[in-house]
Amino acid sequence: MDVLTAPAVADPDLRPAGRGWPAAVLGLACAVTAIWAGTALRAAGHGFDVTDEGFYLLSYRWWNVDHWTFTGAQYVYGPVFAVLRHDIAALRIFRLLTVVGGHLLFGLAVMRWLRPRRPSAPPTRLWEAAGTAVVVAAGGVVYSWLPPTPGYNDVVVLGALLGLAAVFAMARYAERAARVPFWLPFAFGVTVVPVLLAKWAALVPVTLVVLAGVLALAPLGPRAVAGAAGWTFAGGTGAAALVHAAVVPLTTAVPPMI
Repeated sequence: MDVLTAPAVADPDLRPAGRGWPAAVLGLACAVTAIWAGTALRAAGHGFDVTDEGFYLLSYRWWNVDHWTFTGAQYVYGPVFAVLRHDIAALRIFRLLTVVGGHLLFGLAVMRWLRPRRPSAPPTRLWEAAGTAVVVAAGGVVYSWLPPTPGYNDVVVLGALLGLAAVFAMARYAERAARVPFWLPFAFGVTVVPVLLAKWAALVPVTLVVLAGVLALAPLGPRAVAGAAGWTFAGGTGAAALVHAAVVPLTTAVPPMI
Protein backbone atom coordinates (compact mmCIF):
# COMPACT_ATOMS: atom_id res chain seq x y z
CA MET A 1 0.00 0.00 0.00
CA ASP A 2 1.19 3.49 -0.78
CA VAL A 3 2.48 5.14 2.38
CA LEU A 4 0.81 8.40 1.32
CA THR A 5 -2.64 6.80 1.28
CA ALA A 6 -2.21 4.35 4.14
CA PRO A 7 -4.48 5.00 7.14
CA ALA A 8 -2.99 6.50 10.28
CA VAL A 9 -1.86 3.84 12.78
CA ALA A 10 -2.22 4.47 16.47
CA ASP A 11 0.26 1.74 17.42
CA PRO A 12 1.86 2.65 20.77
CA ASP A 13 5.26 1.82 19.27
CA LEU A 14 4.78 4.61 16.74
CA ARG A 15 4.02 7.22 19.38
CA PRO A 16 6.72 9.70 20.38
CA ALA A 17 9.18 8.36 22.93
CA GLY A 18 7.80 10.68 25.59
CA ARG A 19 4.92 13.06 26.14
CA GLY A 20 7.07 15.85 27.50
CA TRP A 21 8.29 17.07 24.11
CA PRO A 22 5.35 19.42 23.44
CA ALA A 23 6.26 21.37 26.58
CA ALA A 24 9.89 21.58 25.43
CA VAL A 25 8.85 22.78 21.96
CA LEU A 26 6.43 25.26 23.50
CA GLY A 27 9.16 26.67 25.71
CA LEU A 28 11.65 26.94 22.85
CA ALA A 29 9.13 28.61 20.51
CA CYS A 30 8.08 31.08 23.20
CA ALA A 31 11.74 31.91 23.81
CA VAL A 32 12.30 32.56 20.09
CA THR A 33 9.20 34.77 19.98
CA ALA A 34 10.34 36.65 23.07
CA ILE A 35 13.69 37.36 21.41
CA TRP A 36 12.38 38.82 18.14
CA ALA A 37 9.32 40.48 19.66
CA GLY A 38 11.40 41.92 22.47
CA THR A 39 13.92 43.24 19.97
CA ALA A 40 11.15 44.84 17.90
CA LEU A 41 9.69 46.38 21.06
CA ARG A 42 13.01 47.81 22.21
CA ALA A 43 13.78 49.16 18.73
CA ALA A 44 10.35 50.79 18.31
CA GLY A 45 11.70 54.20 19.24
CA HIS A 46 14.93 53.99 17.29
CA GLY A 47 15.98 54.26 13.64
CA PHE A 48 14.18 55.57 10.58
CA ASP A 49 14.24 54.69 6.88
CA VAL A 50 13.71 57.77 4.71
CA THR A 51 12.65 55.71 1.67
CA ASP A 52 9.84 53.17 2.16
CA GLU A 53 9.14 53.99 5.78
CA GLY A 54 9.21 57.72 5.05
CA PHE A 55 6.65 57.23 2.27
CA TYR A 56 4.38 55.23 4.56
CA LEU A 57 4.47 57.73 7.41
CA LEU A 58 3.93 60.77 5.19
CA SER A 59 0.91 59.12 3.59
CA TYR A 60 -0.46 58.10 7.00
CA ARG A 61 0.03 61.59 8.41
CA TRP A 62 -2.08 63.17 5.65
CA TRP A 63 -4.13 60.10 4.76
CA ASN A 64 -7.37 62.08 4.31
CA VAL A 65 -5.78 65.05 2.53
CA ASP A 66 -3.56 63.66 -0.22
CA HIS A 67 -5.27 60.89 -2.21
CA TRP A 68 -2.70 60.61 -4.99
CA THR A 69 -1.15 57.25 -4.15
CA PHE A 70 -0.76 53.80 -5.68
CA THR A 71 -1.76 52.00 -2.47
CA GLY A 72 -4.70 52.35 -0.12
CA ALA A 73 -2.66 51.36 2.93
CA GLN A 74 -3.03 54.94 4.17
CA TYR A 75 -6.76 54.36 4.61
CA VAL A 76 -5.98 51.35 6.82
CA TYR A 77 -3.18 52.73 8.98
CA GLY A 78 -3.84 56.46 8.64
CA PRO A 79 -6.78 56.49 11.09
CA VAL A 80 -4.78 54.27 13.45
CA PHE A 81 -1.83 56.66 13.26
CA ALA A 82 -4.17 59.54 14.09
CA VAL A 83 -5.60 57.71 17.11
CA LEU A 84 -2.02 57.10 18.29
CA ARG A 85 -1.40 60.87 18.04
CA HIS A 86 1.10 60.36 15.20
CA ASP A 87 3.50 58.50 17.49
CA ILE A 88 5.81 56.47 15.23
CA ALA A 89 6.95 54.16 18.05
CA ALA A 90 3.34 53.45 19.00
CA LEU A 91 2.49 52.61 15.38
CA ARG A 92 5.40 50.17 15.26
CA ILE A 93 4.18 48.53 18.45
CA PHE A 94 0.68 48.31 16.95
CA ARG A 95 2.21 46.51 14.00
CA LEU A 96 3.98 44.09 16.37
CA LEU A 97 0.66 43.25 18.00
CA THR A 98 -0.96 42.54 14.63
CA VAL A 99 1.93 40.29 13.57
CA VAL A 100 1.72 38.26 16.78
CA GLY A 101 -2.09 38.20 16.78
CA GLY A 102 -2.41 37.21 13.13
CA HIS A 103 0.04 34.33 13.44
CA LEU A 104 -1.58 33.25 16.72
CA LEU A 105 -5.05 32.93 15.17
CA PHE A 106 -3.65 31.19 12.10
CA GLY A 107 -1.64 28.76 14.23
CA LEU A 108 -4.64 27.88 16.38
CA ALA A 109 -6.79 27.22 13.31
CA VAL A 110 -4.14 25.00 11.72
CA MET A 111 -3.50 22.94 14.85
CA ARG A 112 -7.19 22.38 15.53
CA TRP A 113 -7.62 21.25 11.92
CA LEU A 114 -4.54 19.02 12.17
CA ARG A 115 -5.50 17.25 15.42
CA PRO A 116 -7.72 14.50 13.90
CA ARG A 117 -5.05 13.91 11.25
CA ARG A 118 -2.40 13.08 13.85
CA PRO A 119 -3.84 10.23 15.96
CA SER A 120 -0.36 9.38 17.25
CA ALA A 121 0.22 12.88 18.62
CA PRO A 122 0.20 13.33 22.40
CA PRO A 123 -3.44 13.65 23.58
CA THR A 124 -2.87 16.94 25.35
CA ARG A 125 -3.60 20.63 24.74
CA LEU A 126 0.13 21.22 24.98
CA TRP A 127 0.46 19.66 21.53
CA GLU A 128 -1.79 22.30 19.98
CA ALA A 129 -0.12 25.02 22.02
CA ALA A 130 3.34 23.92 20.90
CA GLY A 131 2.40 23.94 17.21
CA THR A 132 0.71 27.33 17.55
CA ALA A 133 3.76 28.74 19.32
CA VAL A 134 6.00 27.54 16.47
CA VAL A 135 3.80 29.41 13.95
CA VAL A 136 3.97 32.55 16.08
CA ALA A 137 7.75 32.21 16.38
CA ALA A 138 7.95 32.05 12.58
CA GLY A 139 6.17 35.40 12.45
CA GLY A 140 9.47 37.08 13.23
CA VAL A 141 10.49 36.50 9.62
CA VAL A 142 8.44 39.53 8.54
CA TYR A 143 10.91 41.70 10.43
CA SER A 144 13.74 40.50 8.22
CA TRP A 145 12.40 42.05 5.02
CA LEU A 146 9.83 44.72 5.93
CA PRO A 147 10.30 48.10 7.64
CA PRO A 148 9.31 48.35 11.33
CA THR A 149 6.44 50.66 10.35
CA PRO A 150 3.50 48.75 8.82
CA GLY A 151 2.88 49.06 5.09
CA TYR A 152 0.74 47.56 2.36
CA ASN A 153 2.59 44.24 2.52
CA ASP A 154 1.63 43.95 6.18
CA VAL A 155 -2.03 44.33 5.23
CA VAL A 156 -1.69 41.53 2.68
CA VAL A 157 0.17 39.19 5.06
CA LEU A 158 -2.31 39.81 7.89
CA GLY A 159 -5.30 39.41 5.57
CA ALA A 160 -3.92 36.16 4.17
CA LEU A 161 -3.34 34.73 7.64
CA LEU A 162 -6.83 35.64 8.85
CA GLY A 163 -8.43 34.44 5.62
CA LEU A 164 -6.67 31.08 5.78
CA ALA A 165 -7.55 30.75 9.47
CA ALA A 166 -11.21 31.09 8.46
CA VAL A 167 -10.74 28.46 5.72
CA PHE A 168 -9.18 25.95 8.14
CA ALA A 169 -11.99 26.58 10.62
CA MET A 170 -14.62 26.01 7.92
CA ALA A 171 -12.84 22.83 6.84
CA ARG A 172 -13.18 21.45 10.36
CA TYR A 173 -16.94 21.94 10.28
CA ALA A 174 -17.21 20.47 6.79
CA GLU A 175 -15.30 17.34 7.72
CA ARG A 176 -17.71 16.74 10.60
CA ALA A 177 -20.66 17.34 8.26
CA ALA A 178 -21.65 20.19 10.55
CA ARG A 179 -23.18 23.50 9.57
CA VAL A 180 -20.56 26.22 9.10
CA PRO A 181 -21.26 29.31 11.25
CA PHE A 182 -22.15 32.26 9.06
CA TRP A 183 -19.62 34.54 10.74
CA LEU A 184 -16.63 32.60 9.35
CA PRO A 185 -17.25 33.32 5.62
CA PHE A 186 -18.58 36.75 6.59
CA ALA A 187 -15.34 37.57 8.43
CA PHE A 188 -13.34 36.32 5.46
CA GLY A 189 -15.25 38.69 3.19
CA VAL A 190 -14.44 41.57 5.53
CA THR A 191 -10.69 40.84 5.33
CA VAL A 192 -10.73 40.93 1.53
CA VAL A 193 -11.59 44.64 1.35
CA PRO A 194 -8.55 46.14 3.14
CA VAL A 195 -6.25 43.66 1.38
CA LEU A 196 -7.42 44.65 -2.10
CA LEU A 197 -7.58 48.32 -1.13
CA ALA A 198 -3.96 48.22 0.03
CA LYS A 199 -2.58 46.18 -2.88
CA TRP A 200 -4.49 45.37 -6.06
CA ALA A 201 -2.01 42.64 -7.02
CA ALA A 202 -3.17 40.73 -3.92
CA LEU A 203 -6.18 39.65 -6.00
CA VAL A 204 -4.13 36.57 -6.98
CA PRO A 205 -3.53 35.20 -3.45
CA VAL A 206 -7.07 36.22 -2.43
CA THR A 207 -8.42 34.15 -5.33
CA LEU A 208 -6.32 31.17 -4.22
CA VAL A 209 -7.68 31.45 -0.67
CA VAL A 210 -11.23 31.60 -2.06
CA LEU A 211 -10.59 28.42 -4.07
CA ALA A 212 -9.23 26.75 -0.94
CA GLY A 213 -12.43 27.70 0.85
CA VAL A 214 -14.55 26.20 -1.94
CA LEU A 215 -12.59 22.94 -1.74
CA ALA A 216 -12.91 22.90 2.05
CA LEU A 217 -16.71 23.23 1.85
CA ALA A 218 -17.16 20.88 -1.10
CA PRO A 219 -18.01 17.85 1.12
CA LEU A 220 -21.13 19.72 2.32
CA GLY A 221 -22.43 20.13 -1.22
CA PRO A 222 -23.19 23.02 -3.60
CA ARG A 223 -25.80 24.55 -1.31
CA ALA A 224 -23.31 25.01 1.51
CA VAL A 225 -20.74 26.47 -0.88
CA ALA A 226 -23.31 28.89 -2.27
CA GLY A 227 -24.39 29.91 1.23
CA ALA A 228 -20.81 30.58 2.29
CA ALA A 229 -20.23 32.55 -0.92
CA GLY A 230 -23.25 34.67 -0.10
CA TRP A 231 -21.99 35.46 3.41
CA THR A 232 -18.54 36.21 2.03
CA PHE A 233 -20.04 38.63 -0.45
CA ALA A 234 -22.11 40.20 2.33
CA GLY A 235 -19.00 40.66 4.47
CA GLY A 236 -17.05 42.22 1.63
CA THR A 237 -19.93 44.49 0.61
CA GLY A 238 -20.50 45.58 4.19
CA ALA A 239 -16.82 46.34 4.73
CA ALA A 240 -16.64 48.31 1.47
CA ALA A 241 -19.75 50.30 2.46
CA LEU A 242 -18.24 51.05 5.86
CA VAL A 243 -15.00 52.27 4.31
CA HIS A 244 -16.95 54.40 1.83
CA ALA A 245 -19.12 55.98 4.55
CA ALA A 246 -16.76 56.26 7.51
CA VAL A 247 -13.20 56.39 6.14
CA VAL A 248 -12.99 57.65 2.56
CA PRO A 249 -15.40 57.60 -0.39
CA LEU A 250 -14.24 54.87 -2.74
CA THR A 251 -14.99 57.21 -5.62
CA THR A 252 -12.26 59.42 -4.20
CA ALA A 253 -9.74 56.74 -3.21
CA VAL A 254 -9.88 54.27 -6.08
CA PRO A 255 -9.53 56.43 -9.26
CA PRO A 256 -6.06 57.86 -8.34
CA MET A 257 -4.76 54.34 -7.62
CA ILE A 258 -6.05 53.09 -10.96
